[in-house]
Amino acid sequence: MTPGTNLGAFNAPAIADSLRGLTADPDRPNLYEIAQALGVRSITTDSYLDRLGHTSWYGGSPAIVLQGGQAPSRQRFTLAHELAHTFLRHGRTDDSGLSAAPATRPHFRREEWQADSVAGCLLVPEYAVARLRDHRNDDGSSIATLADIRQTAATYRVSNSVVARRLSDFDQSRHWLLINLKRLPRGHWFTWRIIGRLRGIDAVMEVLESNDSIFDSLSDRDSSIVFLARFGNHIFQLSGSGNRRDDLILILVDRVRRV
Repeated sequence: MTPGTNLGAFNAPAIADSLRGLTADPDRPNLYEIAQALGVRSITTDSYLDRLGHTSWYGGSPAIVLQGGQAPSRQRFTLAHELAHTFLRHGRTDDSGLSAAPATRPHFRREEWQADSVAGCLLVPEYAVARLRDHRNDDGSSIATLADIRQTAATYRVSNSVVARRLSDFDQSRHWLLINLKRLPRGHWFTWRIIGRLRGIDAVMEVLESNDSIFDSLSDRDSSIVFLARFGNHIFQLSGSGNRRDDLILILVDRVRRV
């Protein structure tokens, strides 16, 4: 598959495989080798950039700028995201080879989703996600834990969120959610960020105040957790593993039951 090919039905894993084929080690892709193969003229950082990354086209040749100060794993994903834009020819006008402003691109949001999907597939290969899905714990259970997510993230030099999103997209048999909670000044916990979603439910998640004692009991060591959350008009029981560090909680949900 060559850059700008008519892709028909979007297939992020296939596009990622094409990009991986441009580097010497497909299992640990060198993003700068891929950039060179795609004809990227420069990759620079700018601490004043108002977004994580941006690709500009000049005469058909792309230049990538990354926001300075990003964590290494975040910057690696941002670069992979911009390389996906480059391969897919997002933001490039066909007649002049120059950049098109986001406001003039009717499919801007879809392009961002496509670039995120390709970047995730490029950095965390299918077999690694399948290994998480098929994981077997010492007690015989087959549920991946936060520790497994962290280990995979460290192996592929990405964030926990990237791995969780890959798992959620890859394994359609479960409701995988990676949830960040923050404590409000008055003591209640609220949903700060959630990766993944309940299939068939588009409502925003709201944790119930009745869970506060459960969340407060978490330590900095991963442990099992069961709590209640509201999605729209429905209450669900969520189960998984989590930990707390001061006023921040990280939870990996792998089982969901409507109550």
